[in-house]
Amino acid sequence: MKDRETLTGFLGDHGGKKPISFHMPGHKGRPEVFRYYGQDFVDRLVQGDITEIPGADALQQPDGIIKDLMDAYARHYHAKHTEILVNGSTAGIMAAIMTSVPRGGSLIMGRSSHKSAYSALRLGDIRPVYVESLFDEEYFLQGGISPEAIKQAVEEHPEASAVFVTSPNYYGVLSDIGKIAEFTHDAGMILIVDQAHGAHLVDVDLRQREMERKDPGGYREAPAEFRSAEFLGADITINSIHKSLFGFTGTGVLNICTEVPDVDRISGMLGMLQTTSPSYILMESLDASLQIMEKHGPYIVDRWRDDLDTFYEEAEEIAGLTVVMKDRRTYDRTKINLSFADKGVRGSQLWEDLIYRNIWPEMVHGDYVLLLTGAGNRSEDYLQLLRALREISEDYGIVADPGEREKPFSGKMEQRQVPAEAELIPIYQAEGRVLYDPIIPYPPGVPLACPGEVLSYQAISYIGGLLGKGDQLMGVDDEGLIKVGKEV
Repeated sequence: MKDRETLTGFLGDHGGKKPISFHMPGHKGRPEVFRYYGQDFVDRLVQGDITEIPGADALQQPDGIIKDLMDAYARHYHAKHTEILVNGSTAGIMAAIMTSVPRGGSLIMGRSSHKSAYSALRLGDIRPVYVESLFDEEYFLQGGISPEAIKQAVEEHPEASAVFVTSPNYYGVLSDIGKIAEFTHDAGMILIVDQAHGAHLVDVDLRQREMERKDPGGYREAPAEFRSAEFLGADITINSIHKSLFGFTGTGVLNICTEVPDVDRISGMLGMLQTTSPSYILMESLDASLQIMEKHGPYIVDRWRDDLDTFYEEAEEIAGLTVVMKDRRTYDRTKINLSFADKGVRGSQLWEDLIYRNIWPEMVHGDYVLLLTGAGNRSEDYLQLLRALREISEDYGIVADPGEREKPFSGKMEQRQVPAEAELIPIYQAEGRVLYDPIIPYPPGVPLACPGEVLSYQAISYIGGLLGKGDQLMGVDDEGLIKVGKEV
């Protein structure tokens, strides 16, 4: 019998390559980044894998050191209350939605929301009211949520209990949370912000404010306003500490920022959604990340910003390279979106060329490759990335005709309740059926169809055309089957 390939073996081999990580998690797989906290943290990981022994407190009913950690995070994020997440932001998003919207009620939400939001709709028997994201015509990427679109939705659907917005989105685009909060609260609704990709924003905002106070007008890009949703009127925010900071994968926090949400209900819901055997290793990594940012955050933020400044400035000089660069008030520059589309090169080729050079991006989406920088990246990482991009630019040579890019289908479809049960059918037979799972193409990551929508002939034709070209579509399997509501 042939020995199986083991996970242990893969992780050992991959780590042995000393990869340059531009993907999650934010610590970038480097034990040395925890020197800010104490090397013994890494050395005693196995010893830290305990259960709720005396003195260790209990996540399901915290009243000791875990409660102290929650309170410390609340102070750091300027929140009223914080819940610890060890099942990822997924658990936090589901708890926030299911406690803010009564069973059978309505939720106004972006159509490009995370999968966990759709799971909450099903579990809570919640009817979605979808709001389209803006579309960036310059970079051909999914944009933010328009406050005016939210205003229209709350006026047309006063029966809704809450609004759910993602900011920043996967690509780094920020929505105007301040205005969205104003319209949401005027309608008497709760605003939930999925800030999973923006856990670092509070540290960046506060550092820039601090430096501007010390040298008014002298600090680069001093913000006209905060970007972190905790300061902009959100009632609940969910942050993935592992995505950009030092928490281990699966760690996050749910922040309750106003007096409106029911803290006890949210805590109780998380008790049902999260494991009853939480990893103390994960919780200690949350503690380590917080202590690192409290003690060394200004240095880390300044170094991070300097490295990004250097990268963006030098990347502009690379022939044929498109780098998404926008105003910091509308874009989180820690997300680097790169494309050689002007040389007729697909993102998949750029992805392969970077990995060949031991640089590992987060994902490829159409013409673009997305690289997530984090607090654990070193200056040398950015320099090696620049060297690689210069080499790749030379390899691609003469500029080819990139052709016209096709804008994604955005036709309105009838909306019904999200199905509770599903069945698989060929997509060409799905006209008039209610969709169960979202269908999402790359690029630009905007769903073509969402759960609860009645599939139109136009949508099916568009999706069929993408499949015919070989495009990747989440929600459609290799045989062209999709999940729709089960007919009774």
